[in-house]
Parts: sequence; C-alpha cells; structure tokens
Amino acid sequence: MIDSEGIKKLAKLSRIRVSPEEAAEFLPQLAAVIGHVHSLEKADASASPGAGYGLQGATPLRGDEPAVLTPVEATSEIVSLSPGHMNGYFEVPQVVPQ
Repeated sequence: MIDSEGIKKLAKLSRIRVSPEEAAEFLPQLAAVIGHVHSLEKADASASPGAGYGLQGATPLRGDEPAVLTPVEATSEIVSLSPGHMNGYFEVPQVVPQ
C-alpha cells in the first residue's frame, strides 16, 4: 500500500514538486491504481493467447542484393550524393588557415 512517504519518494524519483495538499489528493488516486493492478494479478489469463500472438513468424525482410558497381563507379556515386563536391572530391569547409 502507498502512503505519504511513498508519494514523496515517487515525486522525488519523478523530479516533480508535490505540495502536501497535492500529496493528500494523489494518495487515494494512486492507491486505487495500485489496487487495480493487484486485482489484475489475480485474474486467470490462461485462456488468453497473450500479447505476442501476432508475432507468428519472422519479420519479412527485403533481399540483400548488392549493387554491381566498379570501385570508380561506386566512388563517383558516393561523391555525387554529397552536399558539396568538385572534380570527384568532397568539398568541406576550410579548417586550417593557409
């Protein structure tokens, strides 16, 4: 069962400020939630298929088909996709002053 100390600890762990008035208001609400969770533990769920019933098999994946490119074509393709490039090289901002 939860008490006012439990509310203070929960507030601290949640990094929220709870006034004594708010703690008094939250106490019966949290007790009701915890009571409901305890009642769910007593329920017979043996006939239920469970939450994982939809996972009946492996996740479908696309085929892994490598592109057939020569090293020069691959380099040209990669450089052409970059935001800045010139004469087959990446353009980057100057870091070291001349």
